[in-house]
Amino acid sequence: MILKTIRMKEEQAADTTLLKGINILLVEDSDMNRLVASTMLHNYGATVYEAVNGLQALEMMENIPCDLVLMDIQMPVMDGRKAARMIRNRYHPNIPIIALTANAVQKETDKCLAAGMNDFIAKPFEEEDLMQLIGKWLDKQPPAAGAADGEKPLYSLDKLQHTGRGDPDFVRKMIQLFIVQIPAGVREIKTAYAAGSFAVVAATAHRIEPILNNFCIGGLKEKIDELQFLALKRRTSPQLETLISHLDGVTTKIVDELNMQNKQNQNLC
Repeated sequence: MILKTIRMKEEQAADTTLLKGINILLVEDSDMNRLVASTMLHNYGATVYEAVNGLQALEMMENIPCDLVLMDIQMPVMDGRKAARMIRNRYHPNIPIIALTANAVQKETDKCLAAGMNDFIAKPFEEEDLMQLIGKWLDKQPPAAGAADGEKPLYSLDKLQHTGRGDPDFVRKMIQLFIVQIPAGVREIKTAYAAGSFAVVAATAHRIEPILNNFCIGGLKEKIDELQFLALKRRTSPQLETLISHLDGVTTKIVDELNMQNKQNQNLC
């Protein structure tokens, strides 16, 4: 299938430095798909290495630095799932691997995750969706749609303001709950995972999920759901470790921003 490209809106010019210094291995047997995907990635400053099947990808990973893998599923010689499992076992236990699949149904995506992949995107995909997905796993935020003046916010208080009907005291209390409870919850998850207490990992993630959802953190709801699902399998995995690390990184940034805003508000009083 041919990957779809989109013409970026004039106010959404590509950030040509977003992926500067990032090495991406693109594994895809279709010449046209590789050309389109590599062009997208080059436009954002990435260095792209190309492989036409899973076996070639394994050979290349022995000699090249790599920050992320885009892996097609159906390929000759060696398919994407087998290649992903071997990458995990031989080379990079924690590198993000994103599946490129034409069948984004539950059964297919479950097989991708079971093979050691972190996430997936259905073909044909849009440039913006691909950049958002890569940014999610590399902690890099592409420009938000229609927001040329800055990056997409990590979170939003809109839901809280709507629930509290504009009551600033309610919003302040919810912010304080986030600042206190979320870092403590993430620490609990990390400690429980290190101790092999997967039931605690799942239970703690479930407990803090409503607080996170109230802050409308882009893409985090799906990650928390996946984190709980993997924890209930009661075994360590690269995907689960990556999800926990992502949760830690995103929530730490948000807490820092909230604390900074609190200080600024106090200085205005």
